[in-house]
Amino acid sequence: MGIEKPDENYCYSRDNQHIEIFWLDASVSGQSESQFRDIKAGIMRRHEGAEPNTIFHGFASFADTNGSIPVPEFTLCKPPATPEQQASINAPKENSARLLNRALEAKEGYESRVDKLLQDAQNADKLANDSPILEQVKAISMAPEFQGPSRGLQLITDGIQRSINAGSFCARKNIMIPFQMFKNRSNYETDLKPQSLINTHVEVLLVEFGELPSAALPFCTTSERRNWYRDFMNGNDAASVVITPLQYWGAR
Repeated sequence: MGIEKPDENYCYSRDNQHIEIFWLDASVSGQSESQFRDIKAGIMRRHEGAEPNTIFHGFASFADTNGSIPVPEFTLCKPPATPEQQASINAPKENSARLLNRALEAKEGYESRVDKLLQDAQNADKLANDSPILEQVKAISMAPEFQGPSRGLQLITDGIQRSINAGSFCARKNIMIPFQMFKNRSNYETDLKPQSLINTHVEVLLVEFGELPSAALPFCTTSERRNWYRDFMNGNDAASVVITPLQYWGAR
């Protein structure tokens, strides 16, 4: 009867709608049970703390779906759970019980999609051989799903960039140089620099497997790897940057 309703993804279309994206690096395997739990907890924490009508897009670099133009694995909103929240986004009044049931249904749907993505990340057939972290951040920054005045970006990765454009971080000498030097590379502007991350709150869930340097990764330290991504995000105008190391505790 002309009354506005949320769409099939529980979304009300608004110009000021907050956008949240998480990107799962599908080249990372062998996480401990505690890291696996931490990844899910970190993703769900962003959902629980989000404002009403936030739209969430889940991306991953699976071998069978990864590309230069990233496509969300799923999209889902967090609908208002109370009449007050409904009013805060200028949506039509609804019964309190109906709003709460819809919010719980949406949360369960979001959690089930997160679970599937994390399960798929353990599938050897979906494991990615390369790790184009910087290229994917650039592509996401340009994606239509990420354009808006208020944004959040969460990366789940081990931080070991491996690509033709950037080389192999920590595994090859003089590749993961300080960001202030790295950004002067001849191909940085064309291949690796994202669009401005202004108004974007970034979190990196950094999966770690031990102290660096190591036999396999002799050309960086643990602190250098953590700080590099903070410098990269800050150097591209991020509103805030949080690096959350996920340490390895026991085998899966």
